[in-house]
Amino acid sequence: MSAQESRTRFVWSDSPSMAWGLVLLAESSDSDITRTFGPHAHPSREDAEAAGPGPWPGPTLYRITRTSAPADADTPAPGGPDYAFVSSTPSWRSRWSSIDFDAHRNGGHNRLSAFPDAAEAIQRARWATEEDRSRYEGIVFQAYLLTWSVQAVEQSQP
Repeated sequence: MSAQESRTRFVWSDSPSMAWGLVLLAESSDSDITRTFGPHAHPSREDAEAAGPGPWPGPTLYRITRTSAPADADTPAPGGPDYAFVSSTPSWRSRWSSIDFDAHRNGGHNRLSAFPDAAEAIQRARWATEEDRSRYEGIVFQAYLLTWSVQAVEQSQP
């Protein structure tokens, strides 16, 4: 299993929902979408402040921190709404595309690819890895625990 990974991005936005969406779009697998929205997701607060809020997407600077760690049967749910267990291939993009676009509001437990406990994600990973196509192509799925926070850190002055 791979180790825990964490990423923080800073985004100027009108709302937490838009900030969350901009970060997900910035890391999209579609190069046109990434090219359009990528510049709005900054790796540091300093970079975001240097870019400034501009007329769009909004006046509030949000810090979005996402963490991903391998999960097993002994991994407890962290509590609160800001987590999901997912079944995914090891790539960061695949893990984060497993949850709903509005997961920061609903806990991300869509019961299709994101779950409230590790057992369902482990079962789904096992099933997906054993699927004929996965075995043939050598794809291995794992269960991961994803956690996140979306926090306003600065309001620009008009």
